[in-house]
Amino acid sequence: MKKTYLLIGAGILIAAQSYAQPSKATLLEPGLSQEILTIGENNAQTKIIKSGAKGGGSQLYFSEDFSNGFAGQGANGAWTTDGANGNLWFQSFPIGAPNGYSATTPVAVPQQAAYGLFLPNYFGTQTTIASVTAANGFMMMDADRFNSTRIATGGDSAPLTTSNSITTMLVSPVIDLSAVVGTPAILTFAQRWRMCCNDYKLIVEVSLDGGGSWITGTELDIYTENAGQGNLIIEGLSILDLGTISTNATDLSTFRFRILWDDLGLEAPNPITGAANNTSHYYFMIDDVEISSAPQNELVVGSTYINDYFFTSGDAPDVEYVKAFEYWDQPAYLKRPFNFIAEVTNNGSTVQTGVVLTVEFEDPSLAIETFTSEPISIAPGETAYPSVDDVTPAAWVSPANGVYTSRFSVSQDQDDQFPDNNIGLQRTTRINSEATPGAIFQNDRNAFTTLYPTLGQDVIFANRFAYNETDATALAITHIEYVLSGSPNGPTQIGEPFYLNIRSGSIFEAEGPQNVMTRYFGDDECEVITEAGTLSSGATINWLSYEFPSAVLIDPNTIYQGEIQVPASGGNIVIPAASNLQEDGCSGLYDFAAPSAGPQGWFSLGTNAAMIRFRTNSISSVNNISYESGIKVTQNWPNPFNNETNIQYQLDQTGNVTFEVYDVAGKLVYIENLGLRSAMSVNVFSFQKRTLEAGIYTYSIVTNGERVTRKMIVE
Repeated sequence: MKKTYLLIGAGILIAAQSYAQPSKATLLEPGLSQEILTIGENNAQTKIIKSGAKGGGSQLYFSEDFSNGFAGQGANGAWTTDGANGNLWFQSFPIGAPNGYSATTPVAVPQQAAYGLFLPNYFGTQTTIASVTAANGFMMMDADRFNSTRIATGGDSAPLTTSNSITTMLVSPVIDLSAVVGTPAILTFAQRWRMCCNDYKLIVEVSLDGGGSWITGTELDIYTENAGQGNLIIEGLSILDLGTISTNATDLSTFRFRILWDDLGLEAPNPITGAANNTSHYYFMIDDVEISSAPQNELVVGSTYINDYFFTSGDAPDVEYVKAFEYWDQPAYLKRPFNFIAEVTNNGSTVQTGVVLTVEFEDPSLAIETFTSEPISIAPGETAYPSVDDVTPAAWVSPANGVYTSRFSVSQDQDDQFPDNNIGLQRTTRINSEATPGAIFQNDRNAFTTLYPTLGQDVIFANRFAYNETDATALAITHIEYVLSGSPNGPTQIGEPFYLNIRSGSIFEAEGPQNVMTRYFGDDECEVITEAGTLSSGATINWLSYEFPSAVLIDPNTIYQGEIQVPASGGNIVIPAASNLQEDGCSGLYDFAAPSAGPQGWFSLGTNAAMIRFRTNSISSVNNISYESGIKVTQNWPNPFNNETNIQYQLDQTGNVTFEVYDVAGKLVYIENLGLRSAMSVNVFSFQKRTLEAGIYTYSIVTNGERVTRKMIVE
């Protein structure tokens, strides 16, 4: 269950958090957690915690369990609704109970007038809050009901629409909190919610004058404080901070708060698509509201990391940022040491000492290795980042295929009053078990959605990767793989051409000596025609593979970008698929026209990731690479050529390089000094045939008294 806390009184900073546990309706053993992953067109993911905790301190000032619905419990007073769609709120019960929230059970009177006899079952919305008192009823706002174009029952979900904007509020009764003035206190409520799809605005607002005015600048953004990610089922424990307003208040006799699900169109249009923003569907549930004294000892675990904590897009050189990406799926050779890190906030009123991060690293055989951080102290209101740095678990030395799970928890010397939220979101990574290993793609999951269907033409979709030092000595990129959308939301048309490519260098930094951009193949050299039976939709994901005309040597200090270029056309013709919840900027899009975003150029796709990946092979197994005497040289491409061709080479040791061309008689017909080249840097040399006649030639890369020679054909 998701519990939310609003601090009242002394203004101790308490931030909302979320973490994972199974979706079964049973409690787990203490400290156990598991992420539930749903793969589907809607990119659903579940983050859940089951908790029996109620209230935060020893003194209880207010409680509400919604057993009487809007009328309120005891003498609390009535709850009300507001906003253009305030009537979307109703009292509901667990699935299976009379008047329970079910796609096939009639809703309670008097809600039938507004909702009809049945609730829709759109994208799995049939669900129940896991609050302590759910059996006697809870409050719910059903956005999908508003979006349904007709009453749907059971698994019948069509026709439905999710394009409607919704503004709706649940407003508390006036609460006399005179006893709280000068005394830290928290407002808690169990919650479960999911929202979609562009403009996420879900906030708590407070009033000190009975709702006559709502204090600006103190709103708590529930969405942002609960991972800041869309299309998730959020349920667990979080804390909302009223801040200095309550600290300075002298009269809390007419305190009131409200939950606001809002789409007022205040956000700017999407910078890439130009589409309007909206928070259009799913639901919000609330139960077990309490106001009680604030805790003294309370740690909350926020974000967790297995690698990329140290880098945020724009805070470091782009290549360093990309090299720190966390991968959901990877070949064994790409494995890196782990940096286990957790964001930990002291939400109590006293110093917490002996704070230790514990990580349980579980391998596919379910064997567990435990790591702990050095103990630290955290002052009230402060956030720290205990870590276990650069460790290689025993199972990670020679990893077997399968999923590796890292579970995070925090402990301290004091008895934590809310131990439930000392568990962090677990992280996972997988060593892939594909028949032909070597493919990598971004972290979190391999879920399918349509990537910007309004930009299916005259664009380049791209996904970015960087390799570690060991990769450069033994591997080369040989294939690009991708997923094309067959979804009704953005179908790829059959028989349409598109072009594949690989680019090195950062598309988000200025080109220069430290960022040399290279596109390895001509604009139309790697042409593909869309074919029937190759598209993906829903849970059906079909990775398509294309072998490049020439393998690409890997430089460990360079970003490599897989690209799909869609030519200009009269409609949306080729639509790549995507997965979301990735590192920001892992993918980019080049819009040749960009009418909605200003000048043409590269744009980050944010946390969306184009489903494009590379496949690598060992250099020794690639027949168009020669590796002799510490020099790697690729077959020139194109080959044959009639004007210009490209050659890659890489040195094991720094040295001066000479390029030589010989005819079939062994006569030297061309020589060029390429200058001093650094060890392990990949170099791309463009050679123009100049006065060479058509025929067969050999070319050599010569350095440090050694040479590697290959054959080329001039047309």
